[in-house]
Amino acid sequence: MSYNSQTLDEIIEKYIYGNAGKPSDLVTDTLIRPINDRAVYQINVNEYMAGPGRFARGSMSTLVDQFFRPDAYDMRGQKLPDLAPGSYSKEQIWTIYGKPDFGIAFQQYNYYDERNDIAERTFLWNSTSIKLSDDPNLKFVVLSDGTRAASDQVGSYAS
Repeated sequence: MSYNSQTLDEIIEKYIYGNAGKPSDLVTDTLIRPINDRAVYQINVNEYMAGPGRFARGSMSTLVDQFFRPDAYDMRGQKLPDLAPGSYSKEQIWTIYGKPDFGIAFQQYNYYDERNDIAERTFLWNSTSIKLSDDPNLKFVVLSDGTRAASDQVGSYAS
């Protein structure tokens, strides 16, 4: 398994020791990071989405799910407003529908496929969050016949 050309061992070493490779002195105080120090690792979003992010689907977002179900109800049990034909931004739909969650969250252990990487994915990524793109080209479209579509559904890894 590799994300951004890093092996699982390299990612674990960076998390535990602060860099790739196991240090020769495992009892040195330099391995103890300050309490507010956060380890940040850059992962290529395209590699991530082809790897552990491959299980994310737009319909896992409440906002996307509600948009594609014109008979949907909000969390208070009220029918969502009808949408006139036209093109809507993510923010417009979010406001019209009462600010539903537009992120996608899932547990890696719930998804298995032929790649056989469930143990590594669960260990490394377990809780996965992805948000719908902030790209202004992301549009939710209602056609005159009521057909609904979305364009440029690009997700990004949230953490």
